[in-house]
Amino acid sequence: MICETQRQMHIRSLPKGVEGFVLVDGAQVAIERRACHLGGSRAWFLCPACNRRCAILYPVRCRLCLRLHYASEHEGELDRLLRKAVNHRYKHGQQQRGIGVPLPSKPKWMRWHTYIKARKKAEVIEMQIIEGFRSKLARRARESTRALTV
Repeated sequence: MICETQRQMHIRSLPKGVEGFVLVDGAQVAIERRACHLGGSRAWFLCPACNRRCAILYPVRCRLCLRLHYASEHEGELDRLLRKAVNHRYKHGQQQRGIGVPLPSKPKWMRWHTYIKARKKAEVIEMQIIEGFRSKLARRARESTRALTV
């Protein structure tokens, strides 16, 4: 299962200074405080099943005990490139998601040299996506002709 779709409780959702135990879905979960390098301390849940420190608990267990995965762990190379391109465009002012529309014009607050550098980077990423899809289509075409000849 993918953990982004599961109900979760984050340690940051608790009031500051909470110590000891809290009730999560009717189960008592211990909270541990660890000293930070530059002072202060940070709170962690202790997973009731494996006693591992974690910041997020899914229904009373940590991600590893429930064998949950992040969606990005199941992405291929082209999926990662596509997500990177979409996020890059969105960061630079594109309102709709996707790469099927022209690159957005320079945002008012951005310097020209920064915009040109970002635009070149986006174009390189999108060319990698196109080349990846071309090679994938060529591979499938070869496999289908090979299957027809056999």
